[in-house]
Amino acid sequence: EILRSLAPETSEGRLATDRLSRGQFIPDELMIEIWQRWLAEQTQNQSFLPSEQILLLDGIPRNQHQCQMLEDRIQVIQVIHLACPCDDLIVHRLKLRALLEGRADDSDEAIIRQRFEVYRHETAPVVNFYPAAIVHQIDPLGTPEEVFKRILACLRTSQQLEPAKQKGER
Repeated sequence: EILRSLAPETSEGRLATDRLSRGQFIPDELMIEIWQRWLAEQTQNQSFLPSEQILLLDGIPRNQHQCQMLEDRIQVIQVIHLACPCDDLIVHRLKLRALLEGRADDSDEAIIRQRFEVYRHETAPVVNFYPAAIVHQIDPLGTPEEVFKRILACLRTSQQLEPAKQKGER
């Protein structure tokens, strides 16, 4: 959503629109820069209070290079992985989202399938970047509400996690 909210007349907005419309990522350095700027704005306007709240990231990091770039900026205490066993179910869900939310990049099946390939090669390995003890597999099938409840249940059971970073851990 951060990328989709960029002003379309800016170079970042044009690049994001172009890359998203083709099922591609924007360059890692630019993605992290845009995310950091967004996070600083959220902190400045007190929409996010780092000393009181946990930040839930969705869609970042998208590859292991981004994981490495974020290592010194954030402490990852939990990874939630939604892995669907069937591409056709995701195609159907994304096409429905395209209709409901007007997302052009979700309406073209060729672009969706291109995103699957990018996911398999670049994003899926992110799960292996983090210690297995903090990775939680969540069933993504069902209504958005059902999946959200599964995620919340996972987050609630993890609230007891010790946020203090142990030496040598990610």
